[in-house]
Amino acid sequence: MTELHPAGILAKSDCFYIAAPIIDAPWEVNKNVEMTISDIINNLKIWDINNYNLNKIEKALWFATVYGGLVLIYTCDPVVPISRLHIDSGLSFVKEENHKPKEMKDLDLIKAWAFIFNGNEIEGLNMLSGSLIYPENFSWSVGGKYKIAVRGIKY
Repeated sequence: MTELHPAGILAKSDCFYIAAPIIDAPWEVNKNVEMTISDIINNLKIWDINNYNLNKIEKALWFATVYGGLVLIYTCDPVVPISRLHIDSGLSFVKEENHKPKEMKDLDLIKAWAFIFNGNEIEGLNMLSGSLIYPENFSWSVGGKYKIAVRGIKY
């Protein structure tokens, strides 16, 4: 199997996800994403996500892993990455019992992305922080030892 950094979906709105591979994340790599990427690399296949039967969350994790960094993904069909950023801020992750994913409006999520894109990283990330969409039972906040990987695939 190809070695990957575990990816998570940090924020969600009606038609967008923000996802990222996390260095030494406290959860495992999604197995379907791992098998898909390994199949592509090991068998020299084309990098076409449509050749695999992944659900919307797995597609978002796949894009985050393949592109690396913080990835903005459109999810209202087709599921496609729109933008990627690299950030310096560390994140913290905490196990939580009462998982209630934060549902944002598209405009609020895009506004947070614009803050990050414009260099107001901490303010934008704070707008997004809360319960992870994937994996469940974790919440996140700005400031901590976990870094977003520049690449999700370990070379």
